Formats: sequence, structure tokens, C-alpha cells
Amino acid sequence: MKTRILFLALSFFILAAGANAKLKLPAVIGDHMVLQQQMPLSIWGWDDAGQTVTVSIKGKKGTATADSDGKWKVSLPALLAGGPYTMVVTGSDTVTVQDILVGEVWLGSGQSNMELAMRVTHDSAVEIPAAKYPKIHFFTVDRSSAGTPKDDLNGSWKVCSPETIGDFSAVAYHYGKNLHKALKVPVGLIASDWGGTPIEVWIPHPALEKNPHFAKILDQWDHDETQLKTWTKGYDFEFLVSDIKLLPKNGGKAVPVFIEKGQKGFGGTWNISVKPGSTINFAVAGKGFSGSPAGSMTGLMQGGSWGGMTANFDSGNQAVDLSPYETIEFYAKGHGKMSMTMGQPSITDYDFYNSGPFDLTPEWKRMSYSISSLKQGGWGAHKTFTQDQIQTISFNIQPPYWPEVPSLAYNAMIAPLTPYKIRGAVWYQGESNAGRASQYHELLSTMITSWREVWGEKNFPFLIIQLPNYMQVQNNPSDSDWAKLREAQLQTLDVPNTGLVTTIDIGEAGDIHPKNKTEVGRRAALAGLKTAYGRKIVGSGPLFVTATASKGKMAVTFKEVGLGLKVSGGDPALKIKEARISDPVKGFALAGSDGVFHWADAKIITKKTVIVSSTEVAKPVAVRYAWADNPVCNLVNSAGLPASPFRFSTEPVKEVVAAPTAKGKALPATAGKLLLDDFESGKPMNLIGGPWQVQADNNGLGTTMKNQTQFMVKDGANGSKGSARIYGHYGKLQAPWPYCSIFTSLPMEDPMDISDYKSIEFMAKGDGKLYDVLIFPTQVTDYAHFRHSFTAPKAWTKVHLDLSTFYQPDWGNKVALDFHSVKEILFSPSGMNDEDYDLSIDDVTLVK
Repeated sequence: MKTRILFLALSFFILAAGANAKLKLPAVIGDHMVLQQQMPLSIWGWDDAGQTVTVSIKGKKGTATADSDGKWKVSLPALLAGGPYTMVVTGSDTVTVQDILVGEVWLGSGQSNMELAMRVTHDSAVEIPAAKYPKIHFFTVDRSSAGTPKDDLNGSWKVCSPETIGDFSAVAYHYGKNLHKALKVPVGLIASDWGGTPIEVWIPHPALEKNPHFAKILDQWDHDETQLKTWTKGYDFEFLVSDIKLLPKNGGKAVPVFIEKGQKGFGGTWNISVKPGSTINFAVAGKGFSGSPAGSMTGLMQGGSWGGMTANFDSGNQAVDLSPYETIEFYAKGHGKMSMTMGQPSITDYDFYNSGPFDLTPEWKRMSYSISSLKQGGWGAHKTFTQDQIQTISFNIQPPYWPEVPSLAYNAMIAPLTPYKIRGAVWYQGESNAGRASQYHELLSTMITSWREVWGEKNFPFLIIQLPNYMQVQNNPSDSDWAKLREAQLQTLDVPNTGLVTTIDIGEAGDIHPKNKTEVGRRAALAGLKTAYGRKIVGSGPLFVTATASKGKMAVTFKEVGLGLKVSGGDPALKIKEARISDPVKGFALAGSDGVFHWADAKIITKKTVIVSSTEVAKPVAVRYAWADNPVCNLVNSAGLPASPFRFSTEPVKEVVAAPTAKGKALPATAGKLLLDDFESGKPMNLIGGPWQVQADNNGLGTTMKNQTQFMVKDGANGSKGSARIYGHYGKLQAPWPYCSIFTSLPMEDPMDISDYKSIEFMAKGDGKLYDVLIFPTQVTDYAHFRHSFTAPKAWTKVHLDLSTFYQPDWGNKVALDFHSVKEILFSPSGMNDEDYDLSIDDVTLVK
């Protein structure tokens, strides 16, 4: 804790020193600002200690005296909606603030889906030209972090117009636009958001400290000097690169990727990009050769930022065919951590294919990566990497941490706003907490309460935008971290004066940032009009009330149904058809006391009730609706708003997913041998499964894993050239912990039925340490799987493992043991901590 105390003291000194300036107003008090109507106003700033400061606006006047730190605050009576007005602040100097409106002020906060700009939404070509609303003003808070609450931030107010709205939060804009139309008053929108942030970075530190349940979150970062340094001082790096080449598969002459500025060749013209607050200095020294840099980057990356140097593979903006090339090779040196990525037009939403992070060294080091083995990075949904559709190459700076330190975003991006009166807040976040959904209800409730306390408004309205549908649609009932996070958001309605915005029907399977923000903002405005302004409207989708079991069926009742429950026509534009008794309601699943869920039949029987049944469940005790990452569901109310996902049981039940309704693809008649790829010929030899791959990552924490790779050796178990070897070094285990494995999908297209097989056997050679075989059925989620451990022998030895002895780890979601539908088999080191590992396998075979 010593490092943190020193940092806090330094932060206090810097803030105090900055208070000795002449008359100064915070950034949020400036030209074009919107003041909250019908609330006493606070105007504050800094001046010489002891200086009397006078503030006047629309005939209202107030005075205050700057304290010993130079801070002053003037309170003024409430104003009614109107404007524009001018405010004059007089102290050691005079400052005039112009074009002030009075109306409704809302804060929009969260992570990247709140941050997503208008210019990238699906209807931006229509909405941006139409954004002519001079009575809507908006303020974007620049990204920043701090160890203690700051007094000020960076940003400025702008008047809404087609010329200004493109980079503003799309959700916040559409929310404000709908409020403005409904209320007929000026609207001020403040966007304070940061993509990738978990919720704890937005919560005041004292609020987290009060709750013992959050001790682990705090301890994880409060004692991490590297993390704190990255966030408070920045991440210093230097990168020099030379001799970038593409090596053909046929062993022909290598093709250079030029880096010289403006040269028209393979590589085009290089550019740099960097997030605000960070710096990159980019220099070009020519073509380069071993021992001489062709290009260099130096600079400082702030915590949670990123940047790098990028070029199109051709001189224009078209994809090129790199399929004739096997390897990309380059020389690098410097200090810090980098990665190399390749992108293609079909890879969107911050997704790409990369080398994984590598450490720079003071001496030149040759880096070589097989193009076909590049791993998918980013957080987009998986898409196939095709070498004939490559568009860009990038070298990216890899700061050791994403923005995860508790309270740092709150301190810099929320605390300076708290004297400014607002009506309420709209919150769109949760993606980064989906893996810890069990904490989210308590974290979100704590954040709402703490924000209300620091603003001095005990119950200001707080709207929660629920996570949308995302990722692949599952054929069978399945567990889901995203469903659990949505449940936590729903549960937070137990906090007074909150509203829920359900978006379960307007997400996108392949895009974590769905582009229909127009509808998200419209629905949020309905929730706001009801929650904050008491409008007698349907403000949300149907919300679960209770369920009762009788005669093999479940009767599920809802509230917020408007004129009654309906069945959606499946159109995001909300084409609703009148529900009839025969209309099927999709998305329900039932389970008995065994906890196994099966799809259920459901139909609307009253305005508020749905009856649910399944021939597979004689005595249902548990019901789920829309419980999946990307559920197929269609229950709405008369306003066309979708029902929120939920789960309920009438008695305690250990939930597991349903047994598969259909078996996976049958194995080929040629037995069950999983031959490894012959990398020397480049031709796959698999009888079962897709190409074998390697994954290895330490998530940028602590000691990095090195030399992790996969390659073929000629001295295989039986003279084979198809053995696979994985070797390297495990960094010290941290959270998240490092992992590595070699794995194959079974097969590439469809799950495989291996239920008729008794065992798996393979040849193995290694270091005498413990390794795991892991089998992943399709219905298993949340890192759950079935595993069996074995010791890697020093010489080639046949290992035989009975499938019936595979077990499920305690930390996974429990599911029924079932090998009807298997998707992956992996080999991985087991329980290592700061150790070397070395394993070769061959002749992997499923035995009947």
C-alpha cells in the first residue's frame, strides 16, 4: 500500500499547486452549457485566496470568497427552462459565458456501446444530416484517470448540428433527441464513457471499501505497482523495426514490405494512430536492413490506451492475396511490449488476427510468424481468417493493462462533474463484467447509491441499458455469462427510481457493438419519460413477476405489459401482430428437479400470463426465458418492447443444461484417428477434426510466457512428420492466469458424436511434468469442460485414458457428462506456476 499512499500524496500536491491560478472556471462551465432547470444552481471555480467572486445570470446574483486553496462556489436560485442567457463571473478577472440554455441535463456513461459514435451507426447517413437541434447541446468528457478525485476535466460544450454530432455518443444523442421532442425544452447531454472498462473503475473508492465483498477487487490492484505506474505515469516504450519480409511457400525469393514514407510498394504508406492522452513519435529511416531500423516508434502510453503504426498491404485500400506466402518475418528491438496484427475487410468491431504480445530486447531479434497460425484477437465474434483477403498490417504498442484499476475513471471523469446539477444518468455497460456476473448486482447498486450521494441527490433517476443479444445462437438450452449479467441488471431494479432498457432483440451475433443505437436511444427515452418525468406510458418491456407450477405446466406472469402481452413479428422496427392462443412464444425452457433444461412450448393465455410446458419435463420446477448469449425469443408488450430475460425456480435446483436433442456428426468409418497436420507439406492429414492450433497467452501480466509455439518434428512416435510440440514458460499465475494448449476442433464445421468410444489414446513425449487432456462438449460454457491429467514421459510412450474417468473442474458450470456433441480436444500444461513446459504428442486416436 506504500506506493498508493505516496501517489495519493503527490496527486494532492499537484492539485493544490494548480489552485493558485487567477480566476478560472471548470471545463463543464463554459459557452453553450445547459443548466438543469428547477434546481438550485452551483457555479464554482478558482481564484486568488481570499478573493470575492460574483456570479450573475438572468437577474440572479450570488457571491463567494475563495478559500485558502483558491476554491470558491456560488449558489444561485433555480431557473426555469429557457435561454439563451449570458453569465458573468467577476473576481480577480472577469469571465463571460455565453449561449447558456436551461433545461434537462443527463449524464451518459459506461463502456464502448455508450461511447460508440454517431458516425458509425447503421443509419448515420440519414440521422447525421437531420441532427439540426440548436436546443440540444452536448459535452464529451475526454478519457482520463487519476488516483484521487480531481477538480476538473477536459472537454467542451457543443451545439448539436450535422457538423458536430458525428463523434458524439449515439445512444446519448438519440436519448436526448427523443426527450427534447417529448418535453419541448432544451436538453444538455454529458457523455463520460470509456470502452473496455469494468464497472469498478467508475465507483468511488470509499464506496468500494465499505463493502467487504469487494476486498478482493481492491486488493488485486492496490498492491500492483506496475498497474498503478501504468495508469499514473504512463507506459514508456521504444520500438525499432527492420527488414519486414513475406516468405513464399515454395521457397522462392522473399518479398519486402516497405516502410519508407510515401513509397508505393507492398505495404503502401505507413501511418500512426494513438488514443488521446498518449503520444507516439514516428520516424522513417529508409528501407532498413539487419542492424539498421527502417522505422521507429517511441512514446508514452497512458493506462487503458493503445496505438501503433499501420499500413495497407497495397498502396490503395483494397485487400490483397497473401495465400502464396507462408511466413512474415522482421527484425525488432527496443523496450516494452508489442504485437503484430493483420486485418481483413470482413473482420470488424476491433477484431483482427495477431501474433500475440512479444517483448522487445535491447539487441536486434528476428521475429517470424506463420501467417496461417495467427490468432484471433480483439473482442469481436469469431470470423474465419482468409489469407486472400488481407488488407492491413500493424505493429501495436501493448500497455500491460486495460483500464481495470478501481475508481480511476470515477476520479478523473465523474468526480469533477458532481457539483454540476443533472436530472439523472443513463448507464450502458456490462460486457467487461460478464465473466463476474455474480458480483454485478451488488457493484451496480453500490455505484448508483454512491453517485447519488456525491451529487447530493438521493434518488436521481438512473436508467440501465441491458446487454443485447450477441454471439452464436445455441441449438440447445445453454448457460450464459451474458444472461447472468442481464439478470443482475434486471435485479438492480430493486434500487429505487431505476429503469431498465431491454435490447435483447436488436443486437448482432457477430458484433459486440450493434449499430442500431437509434432504437436503443428511443427505448431509453421511454424509460426516462416514465421514471424521471412521471409520464403515463409503457416505459419498458414485460418484466417477470412470478411463476407457479400445476399439472405439468408453468404459468408465468408479467408486469409492464401495457394493453397486454404480444408476439413480435421479429422485426427490430417493432412490427407487432395480435397474439392469438395458437401463436407460439419462443425462448422458454423448463427443467424438473434434475436441473436439466429442455426447450418448452409456450403461449399467451391472458394479458399478463404465458403458459409453458414440455413433453420432456413432467413436473417442472424451474423456468427460463431468453437465457442465452443470443437467444431466439419473441415476447413483447403492446408497445412492442421486448420482455427481459429471466430465470426462476419454485424450489432449489442445481441447474445444468439439457441433454442434446440430436447427436453430433458421426465419425468417419476410418476409425477414430486424429492425425496431426503435416506442416512440412502444408497438407492436412486429419481423418477427424480441423487443423491443430496453438494458443498461449499471459494476458500481459507479470512474467511473460516465452517461446510458446507449435512445430512439427521428424522424430515422431512412429517416424511421423506429424507430431505436434508445445513448449515455453509459464509466467507466475495471476488473475487472469496464463494458459496455453494445442487443440483441434471436432470437426471444423459440426460437433462430433464420440459417445460410442471408450477411451482416447496417443503417443506422448515430454518433460515428466503433469499435463491435461480437455474435452469440450458444445453445451459447455464458462470455461467448464471435462479433463483428465497425465504425466508426460521422457521418451515416446502410449498414453491410454478412459473417457468415463474424465471429470469436470469445480470452478466450471456443472453440466451433464455427455459426449454426443463434442467440439474441441485440447492438450495443456496442468497447474504450473513459473515453470518451463515441453510436450510432444502424436497418433491421437479415439478407441471403441
